[in-house]
Amino acid sequence: MTAEVFLSVVMICGIYVVCQLISKVTRYKVPELVIFMVALIILGGQLHILPVDLFDKAGFAPMVYSFGLPFVLAGFGTTMSVSSIKGEGKTVVTALIAVACILGLGLAAGFVFMDPRTAIYGAVEVAGGGQAGLIFLTHLQELGDGHEKMIALMLCLMNMQILFGYPLSVISMRKSMRIRIEKGNIPKLAANSNAEDNKAKTLIRIPEEIKNSFYYVFLMLGIICFLSAKLYDLTTLSAYLWYILLGFLFAELGLLEHNCLAKAGLAPLMFGIMFVVVCSAFLELNLGDVGAVALNFVVLIAFGIIGCIISGFIVSKLFKVDLYEGFSISIGCMVGYPPSQKVADEALAAVRAEAEISDEDAAALKAYYEPKIIISGVVTISLVTGLLAGIIVSFL
Repeated sequence: MTAEVFLSVVMICGIYVVCQLISKVTRYKVPELVIFMVALIILGGQLHILPVDLFDKAGFAPMVYSFGLPFVLAGFGTTMSVSSIKGEGKTVVTALIAVACILGLGLAAGFVFMDPRTAIYGAVEVAGGGQAGLIFLTHLQELGDGHEKMIALMLCLMNMQILFGYPLSVISMRKSMRIRIEKGNIPKLAANSNAEDNKAKTLIRIPEEIKNSFYYVFLMLGIICFLSAKLYDLTTLSAYLWYILLGFLFAELGLLEHNCLAKAGLAPLMFGIMFVVVCSAFLELNLGDVGAVALNFVVLIAFGIIGCIISGFIVSKLFKVDLYEGFSISIGCMVGYPPSQKVADEALAAVRAEAEISDEDAAALKAYYEPKIIISGVVTISLVTGLLAGIIVSFL
């Protein structure tokens, strides 16, 4: 270990703490993660005060991209139970509607302002976030010269769409929570009420003294991720999907506790490092790079947001929920995972700063909204647009 490692940790955490304080001063109306993104753009991409390899030097990036993100996704799978997942079919439909609206509007507008190929790649990337964008980016780089502008557009969309999607999702979810509080329509805390039933019905009993130990939890999560990698090779379905499904299965069987990362005391570390690392790309983002593809970028982002508004309206009528809830879940595709894990927390913090609600009601609101935004951004979007992007690069 060198002093440089610890200095990098101090710089990252110090900047984030300042961003948390700024968010608190605004009564959490400005999400702390958004302030952090802007700080990285200014201090990194614009002023070059922060080195582009800051997160690598701290050891954060290697951890997240080796086992951190897969383990967190598998851990998220353990937070769900059979009873809680039954109600998420509507979330899947919401995500599909959002994808359809974004693609429809994006393609229609794209064909007016840009060439068909750029319109198709751009619209699918906005609807699918990082996974679709990575497929397109890899394909364009393999094609070589003559695709520099398309590559720049993909990079801008991949890096910047979260800067638009995340705050909009937090703000709209906050408004939806307020509506539920004002109407006295706070969902019941189904996950907690079923915890003992889930525990009693498990097929496999693991001794309590090891079930929440660090090594046992990491052993099971490692097995889940190993199996997910093999299933991805066999089926080509997103490994992200398998992490969640197998995490859910292991918890239902009793091999892991529901919400295992939190119960083992690992959640704060895993989530904390993951949230900052996902923003690391902003260290390299120079706003001048956006200017080179500004028209295409603005058109695709604008019509992506409009598509999510239309989707939210359709969902509100279809499932009898408020427009803000429909929009927040719809725009989950522009947030992606892992930032979507933090949306409910930031929305709830703002709500609690504005209104007095009990800890039980706060937990119930989080339990209701958090799975929806995560499932929207990970399961359906990764699967649908990932497959779609793979098909598109085969023909274009």
